[in-house]
Amino acid sequence: MDRMGSAGLMMMVAGGLAFVGLFLPWYGYYAEVNSPLGGYIIQAEYGWSDLRYYTTGFGQSTIQIKTYNQANLYRTGEVMGAGHGLVALGALMLGGGGLVALAGGRGLRLSPQALSVVGILGFLMLILGIVYVAAMLPGAQLQDGGGCQAPAPCSSFIGTDSSGSGSSTSRESWGPGIGWVLPIPGAIIGILGALQMRSVPRGVSPAGPYGAPPGAPMYATQAPAYGYADPSSQRPYGQPPVQQPGQQWPPDSGGQRGW
Repeated sequence: MDRMGSAGLMMMVAGGLAFVGLFLPWYGYYAEVNSPLGGYIIQAEYGWSDLRYYTTGFGQSTIQIKTYNQANLYRTGEVMGAGHGLVALGALMLGGGGLVALAGGRGLRLSPQALSVVGILGFLMLILGIVYVAAMLPGAQLQDGGGCQAPAPCSSFIGTDSSGSGSSTSRESWGPGIGWVLPIPGAIIGILGALQMRSVPRGVSPAGPYGAPPGAPMYATQAPAYGYADPSSQRPYGQPPVQQPGQQWPPDSGGQRGW
């Protein structure tokens, strides 16, 4: 695989990682409470358009799935939706650019430099999406909750807290989920692929010089001397013309044989 092909593969892998992360939890909350009467555990997973509550304790387990509007977390839903949208756009740009490079530019004649720009923009979308969620989510939860007593999810993107004494204790932790983490290695691989794509010499397009597909014969990758000759009428250099049936070779030129 040449340099351009390996760069395209890296961009596709980057886009794939970010795409998979869209369907996994981006944020999580965990609380464990113990008391003389018993204990229970509450977990919450934040996704693109909904969140899941897992409750275990007192001999039973329950699962609830709610949209952000149903949970009255309107601002939180807006932040999560915007972050996912940016990452989705970045994944599409990286994956699409890599696919075009690997497919040899069939249908789209984009230069390596143009594909590099697409990859860099995709990288920026991934970074912007995850940074936006990390920066805006605590404030969104503060706005939805109407107040905050730090340390808590409304005061920081990641953290822990514990309280209580004796047999009554509580422990909380919150932070990013695997879905938020996956775009990070995707962004790293994506920018490396985009920079490698940028280093491909100018004039080499996914379709090859002069629009010939990869692997075409030599004559198809050479510029015609005059005009736009049909490559099918040309022959590889060093190969004599095809002799037609009934035609003597070399042709008779006024009683002299030769070229």
